[in-house]
Amino acid sequence: MKIKPIIGIMPVLMAGIETRHSDSRGMVPHPEPEKTGIITAETFRLDNQSELAKAKIDLWYKNYNQGKSYLRLGCSDARPVFDEELVWSQRSVSCGFPHKDIYADAYTGSKVIATVVDTHYGKFENGKRPEGCGGQDTSAKIKSGVIEVTEGITGYVSENVHEDPIVQGILQAKEVVTHLKNSGKEGRVFVTTQDHRSGLIVPVAEYVVANGKLVSSITALGFGTFFDAETEEEIERAYMPSILYATGIPSLTENSVSGEFKKYLEIAKNKVDRVKAEHSDFSETQAVQNPWALVISANKIPVQNRYPTLFGNLGSAFQVDIPRTKNEREGVVIPPEAIETAICQMQYAMEHAVEHHGIPNTDFSDSKTLFIETGSLSQSRRVAHQLFAKDENGLFVKDWAGAWLALGGKVFLAETHAGTTSRTEEYVPIAA
Repeated sequence: MKIKPIIGIMPVLMAGIETRHSDSRGMVPHPEPEKTGIITAETFRLDNQSELAKAKIDLWYKNYNQGKSYLRLGCSDARPVFDEELVWSQRSVSCGFPHKDIYADAYTGSKVIATVVDTHYGKFENGKRPEGCGGQDTSAKIKSGVIEVTEGITGYVSENVHEDPIVQGILQAKEVVTHLKNSGKEGRVFVTTQDHRSGLIVPVAEYVVANGKLVSSITALGFGTFFDAETEEEIERAYMPSILYATGIPSLTENSVSGEFKKYLEIAKNKVDRVKAEHSDFSETQAVQNPWALVISANKIPVQNRYPTLFGNLGSAFQVDIPRTKNEREGVVIPPEAIETAICQMQYAMEHAVEHHGIPNTDFSDSKTLFIETGSLSQSRRVAHQLFAKDENGLFVKDWAGAWLALGGKVFLAETHAGTTSRTEEYVPIAA
């Protein structure tokens, strides 16, 4: 179900933006979006405060507090499937999340069973690199000289993304392992890659850290070198797809992984099976990434739980998660560099939305809504201001963001605490 925005604006001028406010003190309830196709700022708040959302949020917290959850480093792509009831979500383009130092304590937290790095692909031939993740495909084009590295998404990819989904997963897992070792605590890291066309989930690596040491390490045949490599040159010398993938996608055997990893794989497979049972056209639908919404979120609870009507359907949101920090003077804040990182990743989606505007069933052709949620409306506005900033001539600094707005893009902001959205508003940059 694609929900397309048809929105009228009732502006209130405020700090360089036009806003339409909604808060928990009440507005006239808006008609249900699944019946009307209309989305306003109030739509998000009402969905979040529905009985279904409250039940799903309560269940998520119950699982988390009982130590049943996994911290999942996943791709922003709308297509990979995961069990939202058991996952603390950290999504970024190609799982390249670069601010792991901010979440170092989370990797060692007693409330998560393990950290899971879950990459994906959608096309594979023996002897060739698995394709289908936009960030990794962009990395391959950069390496071959087809794309030049500048600022924004190409800079992000150049710094944080390897062209191969399994190598990318292992390199990201290595960063988490380093944080675990430095903490002197214990923890587990699983690496999987998912075929988003078939739903197949492949286990490729498992690492166990205790007392600051790596006590167990198992990696799919041929890929251990990438975990051990100390330099980019070593990684590139070892990367030979014709050998690594000569007979298919390498996988750990069921007997070689721990009971904890087996349990996660069972949970993941069961979720995929349920989704495929509900979507007879699963493979066809998953061929194109065409979410109705783009999301920047600072909340660890997956959006499927918090907005079950808006985001409960398969492939609804391309999402970039943004980290928060705490300090004594300001409380919970989002570092400026983390905002810029999120914006760089959003360029990928917005540029594709502009390129494919008016071409049905193409990547991001229906992506005409941006939803930004943080712990306060003021911080959500900061993110929007930075994304849609204008220069002294009134031109958008990020021309691709302005182009997306010009084609009818709508922006909504929210204030969300502990999974509950209390205030929302529509954001519209006004003329300089």
